[in-house]
Amino acid sequence: MALVAYIVAQQAVSPQRRVVKLGIALLLTAMMFRFDIVWTLYIFIILFPFPSGISIGSTNPVLLTVIPMIWAVRASSVNAPLWRRTRMDAPIGLFLLATAVSFFGIENAADIGPSVRVTWRMLTQVALFYLIVRFVDDEKTLMRMVRVACLSTFLLAMTAVVEAFFPGRTLIPGWISLQHLSGQGRLGYRIAGLRVGGAVGSHALLSDYCSNTLPLMVYLGSRARNPLGRMVWLFIATTTFVAMLSTGNRGAFVGSMVGLVVAAWLFRRQARLTHYIAGVTLVVAGVIGAEYFLGKYTYSASVIERLVHSEFEGVVPEN
Repeated sequence: MALVAYIVAQQAVSPQRRVVKLGIALLLTAMMFRFDIVWTLYIFIILFPFPSGISIGSTNPVLLTVIPMIWAVRASSVNAPLWRRTRMDAPIGLFLLATAVSFFGIENAADIGPSVRVTWRMLTQVALFYLIVRFVDDEKTLMRMVRVACLSTFLLAMTAVVEAFFPGRTLIPGWISLQHLSGQGRLGYRIAGLRVGGAVGSHALLSDYCSNTLPLMVYLGSRARNPLGRMVWLFIATTTFVAMLSTGNRGAFVGSMVGLVVAAWLFRRQARLTHYIAGVTLVVAGVIGAEYFLGKYTYSASVIERLVHSEFEGVVPEN
């Protein structure tokens, strides 16, 4: 315990990517052989937004290759079913068949390597789907998986908030960096109009990631059984919302508003008029407050300003 505490303290002060990755790999390996695979999936979901580049691609495909292999060994030793059939089997099979057929269109031998890596990544994504279907088989496990996914998004949103204040910083050398700056051209003596991308380095990907899980965070907050739980989920949802606005992405912002409207319609029988009034007030106040905060204290672009200056060709956004 003393040795582990010393290593953890050392990495907290001066993180080194090889030590951090080795520790995570050892933890995952131990969990895969000792506990239910679903706990390994929880950890992987948390690490998913933070892949590390290696010579053959990234750590995500490697982990999603090792995890099913270990599960196959464990399943064969106890005669457990390896996977569970779903309604998605035929579409997934046709998709993979189309991917295989697309290899006949390769004309340059140099394109074979990248094509194989892309196909490998697709196969590992399919493996993740079937692992989740196989092990997330009751409501309790499902809700835990949703909470883990929201926590993963929250950690990613935190990197975006850090970038909004301190663009170009490195959080863990060689692993998590915020150096993918994507401004709007006004970079003079002060960065202005920064499209925050967080650890993923893409404002579009980050904004979609946040907008997809934001309704889940609101839902979990409304289902919390005590005031402390509601405050925690409110903080997580607010941080994610601010991170999404800091990307300056109009599509994700509009999509989130549409998603909240759909959620309000789906829960119309459980909600009262006062809930809707409070919700609309909270969203409007949140947008205004976040825009003021980001514009005054950070370098990020304004999504409201970008929406106001949007140009359309008919009903199609032009700029």
